[in-house]
Amino acid sequence: MEQSSKRNFAVFIDMENVGGKRVALETIIETLKIRGDIWIGRVYGYCERYSDLKEVLLSNTFSAVPSLRYGSSQKNSLDIQLVVDALDVAFTNPKIDSFCIVSGDSDFTPLVGRLKAMGKYVLGISRSESASNVFINACNEFLFLESVRQKPARTKTTDD
Repeated sequence: MEQSSKRNFAVFIDMENVGGKRVALETIIETLKIRGDIWIGRVYGYCERYSDLKEVLLSNTFSAVPSLRYGSSQKNSLDIQLVVDALDVAFTNPKIDSFCIVSGDSDFTPLVGRLKAMGKYVLGISRSESASNVFINACNEFLFLESVRQKPARTKTTDD
């Protein structure tokens, strides 16, 4: 795909990975809007401690999957929900050609592989301290959140 071509993104954000910071969320959204259109946006792990993000989420038509604490597997249940939702979008919405997974968890590597096998472009974004090399290398393109805040710089790409 040419650099100037606009992508149609589905965005899936692991709130724990972003740190729940408004500036981080705004930076991610701005970075994606430069690359294309956000057709679907979902955040996972939303709770009242992130209430300052409501305006940003609503104005960008994101939906929130709440964090309902139960047992010790809370984190994994949200990760599984993210994977199920991403695959559902991939199979049911052919206009979505690009996925952005905001997390550095290596657990999402099989999802990235499946999306790429379906011909989808996968952009990963994460804070550097929580990014797995396995996940970074699996994505078509990967951005460290810290470098995106400074300027829209790519740190790894395989689709140019």
